[in-house]
Amino acid sequence: MMESRAFCLFLLLGGTIISNVAATTASAEGAPLSIQSEGSWVEEKGRGWFFYNEEKEPEKKEPKKEKKEPPSPPPPPPAPLPDFTKKESKPSPKGPEPFSAEWFRKNLPKYKDRAWDNPTPENIRTYFTLQKIVLDRAERFANVAQEVVIGDPLLDESTNRPLSMAASRSHDMAAQKAERALLKAISPKFGVVFIFNGERCKGDCLLAAQNVKKLQTQFGFETLAISTDGQTFPGNPFEQFMTDKKAPKRLRLVNYPAIALIDRQTREIVPVAQYAMALSEMRRTILLAAKKRGYIDEQQWNKTKKYAPVLHADKREVLEMLKKKAGQHAGKDGFIPPEALYPYIKNLNPDISALMVGNEK
Repeated sequence: MMESRAFCLFLLLGGTIISNVAATTASAEGAPLSIQSEGSWVEEKGRGWFFYNEEKEPEKKEPKKEKKEPPSPPPPPPAPLPDFTKKESKPSPKGPEPFSAEWFRKNLPKYKDRAWDNPTPENIRTYFTLQKIVLDRAERFANVAQEVVIGDPLLDESTNRPLSMAASRSHDMAAQKAERALLKAISPKFGVVFIFNGERCKGDCLLAAQNVKKLQTQFGFETLAISTDGQTFPGNPFEQFMTDKKAPKRLRLVNYPAIALIDRQTREIVPVAQYAMALSEMRRTILLAAKKRGYIDEQQWNKTKKYAPVLHADKREVLEMLKKKAGQHAGKDGFIPPEALYPYIKNLNPDISALMVGNEK
């Protein structure tokens, strides 16, 4: 009987405990707990009275903060477009030295305009005073220039041609005589060709033909007349002529009459002119052709000139000497001060023979 009561008491206590546990679990999870459920008191009976231990919630790991790269700087603003309407301000250049030659060239017209626009006594007197300075300075320049030139064979132009009328006439006659003699001397070396077109020729063909004839009679040049169309013209002094229709293309003729020279030694045809040349012009042209081919020299050529320079200041030897000796005094702009250049200019006269035409060292 006692065992039966004890067993009933055990059942009563066990049921109470079970109901408490079920109530606790149901209140926590909101659902009844079966005996067979996972994690029931039957399976965890070894824990005894410590079944109230609750598992610790896992610690929440804070997410790693990603390192954010600093934002890239914004692109620079575009460069402003150039304003072509604005003019760049440049420093004004320094003006010329007052009352210098450059100053007078630049400013004297301004004073004249000022006096013209506003003719007050002050403006007019200022302009006339400045003009007087210019005229007096020009007169002084001319007087000193005359003193320097006279007696200097390098600078005095009377050395090359006499200034008096009588002496000039005599000089011209001597030059003409030398020209005639030289033309006669070279006449065997050249032939003169007269080319015409009978249909296109007018009065100028007759004039040119007569001058060519004079070269033949006066100086002994052999002449040849050629018609490019086989026709003649009224008054043609060349009764006999040859026809050559290919001559215009070969000699590149575009106008008539035409004059050409034939070098009798090389058989070269030298076109001279395609118009009616005067007789004096023909003579000079023939002499130039002879000089170019070495049939006459520089001295012979100069004797035929009405203006024949005796001295040449621009000869290579002179310029090389000045460049070598005086060039060392040149500034950055290449200008050689007169006081540095004059000693070398002055020393040209003692060696004047070096400047004579045809006297090459």
